[in-house]
Amino acid sequence: MADKVFQILYEVVYAVELFLVGEGIFHNRVKEKAKYAVMFVIYSFGIVPTVLYADNNFFIRILLGALIYGVLFQGSKLSCIINFGVVYLLTGIVDGVISSIGILVLRKPLDPFNIVTIKSEAVWLILAVVSLIFDVFMIYRKWVQKIIGYFRLLKWFQCLAVAMITLSGILLLGINIVLLEYIENKKVGMVLFLIAILFIVMAFAGVFLLVFSVYGSDYYLRQNQLKEDIIHMQQMYFQSIYDNDKEMRNFRHDIHSQLGCLQLMLAERKTDQAVAYLETIGNHFQELSIARYHTGSEVLDIVINQKVQEAKKKGITIKIQGILERPNFMDTYDLCALFSNALNNSIEACENIKDMEKVITISIVSQGNSVFFQFTNPATQGMYMALSKGKTTKKDCKNHGFGVENIRRVVVKNGGEIDYLFRDGKLIIEMCFEG
Repeated sequence: MADKVFQILYEVVYAVELFLVGEGIFHNRVKEKAKYAVMFVIYSFGIVPTVLYADNNFFIRILLGALIYGVLFQGSKLSCIINFGVVYLLTGIVDGVISSIGILVLRKPLDPFNIVTIKSEAVWLILAVVSLIFDVFMIYRKWVQKIIGYFRLLKWFQCLAVAMITLSGILLLGINIVLLEYIENKKVGMVLFLIAILFIVMAFAGVFLLVFSVYGSDYYLRQNQLKEDIIHMQQMYFQSIYDNDKEMRNFRHDIHSQLGCLQLMLAERKTDQAVAYLETIGNHFQELSIARYHTGSEVLDIVINQKVQEAKKKGITIKIQGILERPNFMDTYDLCALFSNALNNSIEACENIKDMEKVITISIVSQGNSVFFQFTNPATQGMYMALSKGKTTKKDCKNHGFGVENIRRVVVKNGGEIDYLFRDGKLIIEMCFEG
């Protein structure tokens, strides 16, 4: 009975490990405590009888883990299953390596107690706790988050190749662990085990070389594209300044005659007409003025000011609060890509909204090593649901929806977290960066 208790605890620890690793990689956990409680009860009711009465719980454990992802993680059910598969492979690698090392280390110390390490549920529970601690510690390291961002750039067939290599490594480790118990010559067994480890290390070195190669080519391609976009925005912004200056010169040319008309009205004591005429002149003068925002980053100022002009032509107001005190906390082009895509999405949302005030609010907060961005714009519940699942509300899904993905890429690459909220008819996107 004690072994069954240890096995149940092992399954619970493993489920927690799968969840925490997935949250650390994908940053798409739903912040609802009630769902956590419900899923814990469902998992307990599923895993306890399985351990007690089923001879093999492999598939049931996978189904329960996939269920956790499907309920607690944002995104489509297919993406949740894929994410679960990725995390299952990663945790399998870590658990396999730690278990192999742990069994080798504990074999001799436990021999006097007649404990067979590979068959002891208590030993497996201890190793599972070690794996959990190691995974949670590693997954939130900044350099690990950057490597995770590199893997996100892989295409589906590249991900398939990585998965095949990973599965081969797990199987090879498992076979070697089992063989160690049946090979009489322990030195031969140890040599075979070390050779297997060497092959696995070489295989994963190849995987990382592939990933870094893909990242390098993708990085420079995106940098060039972003530079072109910034240059285009600069041209549009300076063109708007030129057009505004031209209109201002025409206004100055006409102001003399307009002031003459105003003087004539006052001389004839037509006060009401003079006031109305003066208001017309003031409104026209206000239309010619360009609001210039200063965020702390010169390139970002160009992006925001250009978007402000673009939104103004569509009857949309953009308000900005706060200053970015540490503009160098993120690569300049990443920062511009983040704001450009976020503002594009906000402007598009405002264009599709009726009978609501079309105001976009941007909040920038810098405190210590933390930087916080918040984008707020009017939206519908449908827009929020689509965005939280990483989808677009446009009919042409194949050619749209890249803005959301680009934002997510930048956030993940820079070790940040992103949350989508919906309150009082407004969509709120919050991004937080540490360090």
